[in-house]
Amino acid sequence: MKQRIRVAVMAVTLCAVMVLSAGCGKKFDASGYVKACLDLVTKNEQEDYMKLTERTKEQAEEDYQSNLDTIMSDFAALGISDELQDKYRAFYADILKSTKYTVLEAKEDGDNFTVDVEVEQLTGVFNGVQDELVTAAQEYAEGLTEQPTNEEANEWTANKLYEILMERMSSSLTYNEKKTITVHVQLNDKIYEIPQSDYDALDAALIDVGDLG
Repeated sequence: MKQRIRVAVMAVTLCAVMVLSAGCGKKFDASGYVKACLDLVTKNEQEDYMKLTERTKEQAEEDYQSNLDTIMSDFAALGISDELQDKYRAFYADILKSTKYTVLEAKEDGDNFTVDVEVEQLTGVFNGVQDELVTAAQEYAEGLTEQPTNEEANEWTANKLYEILMERMSSSLTYNEKKTITVHVQLNDKIYEIPQSDYDALDAALIDVGDLG
């Protein structure tokens, strides 16, 4: 049983396709654009995102849900129950809403912009979780009279991990000191976009995933 329990490894992913057509005679609000993209992905705040990207409400909702789909892809691969997947989806929606950041004024760089984002990294939820989960799994295995299937082991592991994470969300959530991430807003063929590498940098800065990264 000990070898059959699989420790789920997750990483919060900040990923969405966000573009804006360059308007004739209008000064592009790069700072507002970065904030709208972050607010959409983390808090599902759609109004400013829709205005700046010309996305419809349905498309904005699709962009938000697509990010959660990316986060949940590892859980789907484990074959855990739909009910437990729904719980994890709600958990990640809540933890993303708990992130803290301040988007500062944009600086022009030719046709492009740089925008500094001050991030207070959320921490205390994932740190040391893997060791705690392994210990719980060992105790669970010692009490079994027969070996579970892979599906049963995965379901138990994912459920126990969920319990640990929820407890930490209510009691151990803290924030690190501010760190500045520079985001580049680039004009490519009349389309403003943020490079994936900058989304990755924000992803790493927003949430400390500890030993589950």
